Amino acid sequence: MTSVWRRTFCLSDWAFLFAFPTDRRSFEQSFAWNFTAKFDNWDHYRSRVLDPFTELIVPLESAGLSIYRWASLLDLTHALRSKKAVILFTHHEDGELEFRARMVPFDRVLAVLPLEFDGIFELSACKPTEKMVLDVRARCRQCGVPYMADEITPYTWLIYYALLLKEFDMSPTSYRAADVVALEEFRKKLRV
Repeated sequence: MTSVWRRTFCLSDWAFLFAFPTDRRSFEQSFAWNFTAKFDNWDHYRSRVLDPFTELIVPLESAGLSIYRWASLLDLTHALRSKKAVILFTHHEDGELEFRARMVPFDRVLAVLPLEFDGIFELSACKPTEKMVLDVRARCRQCGVPYMADEITPYTWLIYYALLLKEFDMSPTSYRAADVVALEEFRKKLRV
């Protein structure tokens, strides 16, 4: 059996769950929730988070990437059952993850992960704790859960994920191979 890290994926195998508002109305509904409260107003949020998401990730949708906008816990459940690789792009605080304008205890998130899931699950939640990653690995023993301990901005994460996902659009490839190329390009972009 091939390791999940060496198994080949194409872009259509991936889902990107963007758990934050994608329009002014949803921003206003969620304003004062943990993540959106960090921004002065809609324009500030749009320029720092939504515009980069729209510029970097959304174009990959036409190439086969499934995108869930203002994702809910139900969206995560669906993605984990229908895709081989999932990126959850969210915020975490005090052991809870943000979904569609509400915080959900991590234990509830963990409970929706299918025990038989054997793909890739990227938990991009500001800076997930090592315990969160270990809990996912313990629940889904066959899945790959990448872990980057660095705390970087949402914009910087979006750059990395765009580079990573583009590798799967070029041709089917393994996560390991795509990550090596994406990290090299990512480091170059950060130096510029």
